[in-house]
Amino acid sequence: MATPSSSLKSAVKHFSNTTISSKIKKWDSAVSASNKQIRTTQSKIDKYQDQLDKANDELGKKNGYNDAKEAYTQVDKQLAAAQKALSSAKDKSKVKTLKTKIKSLTNQKKDAYKNLLKKSSSESKTQKSMTEALNKLGTLKKNLAKEKGSKTSNASYASLYKKEQEKRKAAAFAELQKKNAASIMKQITAQEARVNAGNAGKTSIYLTDKSKDTVFFFGEKEPSETDSNDVDSHAVDNGDPRSRYSRRNSKELTGTYFLFGKDFADIDKKFDAFQKWQRYGYEVTVRGFSRWGHAQISQIVKGTVHQNAIEVSITFDYAKKGEIMFKRKKAKSGSSKSKNNNKGPKTKSTGSSKSTRKYITVKSARDTMWALSVAKKVSLKSVEKLNPKLVPTQLHVGDKIYYS
Repeated sequence: MATPSSSLKSAVKHFSNTTISSKIKKWDSAVSASNKQIRTTQSKIDKYQDQLDKANDELGKKNGYNDAKEAYTQVDKQLAAAQKALSSAKDKSKVKTLKTKIKSLTNQKKDAYKNLLKKSSSESKTQKSMTEALNKLGTLKKNLAKEKGSKTSNASYASLYKKEQEKRKAAAFAELQKKNAASIMKQITAQEARVNAGNAGKTSIYLTDKSKDTVFFFGEKEPSETDSNDVDSHAVDNGDPRSRYSRRNSKELTGTYFLFGKDFADIDKKFDAFQKWQRYGYEVTVRGFSRWGHAQISQIVKGTVHQNAIEVSITFDYAKKGEIMFKRKKAKSGSSKSKNNNKGPKTKSTGSSKSTRKYITVKSARDTMWALSVAKKVSLKSVEKLNPKLVPTQLHVGDKIYYS
């Protein structure tokens, strides 16, 4: 089984991005072809195994046949084990011993096979079926082992190039974040220079992951921060209630803000762009009356329009973005139904006569319950109620989020 050489592993980092992409496509295609061939060969093995089982069941009724079959099976297993040991043996004396053993076992297998045929000689049709199945199975199982080895080899090459591609993507994103971070701070510094010294009435909002360098600036009016805790308590006789623990359940920032622009068209354009951050459920950083590194925009209310600004009521919830945890689904051997060709979250109906509930399938970190509730114009509480087994901050790729 061929695997990437050390020289190739060293050289791959010098390949162009175009070459890396073409190599991934090539080896993914090879893995796909190997999977197809494996399924075909496994299907044939299943067919001939059934044929052999039926012949064995029929011949098993004859006296002495089962013993002959067991003898053949045992020597066949010993021969396979010896051949496997020889393929990895390096010591010359051990190789010589194994070759002698294989020669002896091969002759024993021939004798056991002749005895098996002798015991079933009166059943010519069944004997012919059994012989065909045994011969075909031997060849097919060897082919299957080669095909699986080929798949493993192809997958190792695909993995080599994919790791390099992911490494480059991560490096490129880190560089983008660094560049955007500098741009964001430059914009904030310039904005602060425009206001009077000591004025804390300017709020800047930007994406926490710094995937973009866009910064929205708002003038503050009567901002308010609220922290809420769940306090667990129980009553006691002739005394005050006792508390075991207190746990924060929410942290909220609300206020009226002014979004400025050159004219109404400019203001409206900025408002629409900012509203998308809420609709997509992006994690944002807020710098102003409150300084939060992790927040999401839970509500936006468009208010009075002035000559060069618009009043906007905004509610922020302090919350870190829940990580999407990936899990692989094991494909059933020989089954083509295990393929997952979905290219994105699609709205579906269960198709059940008992229910017509609709859902989306989680495909990325953007597929949150909040984003779904906004997109489908349903309340977040109703979405959570329809999905009692899902934890909103711990969604998995492949999870189904019902909304109707």
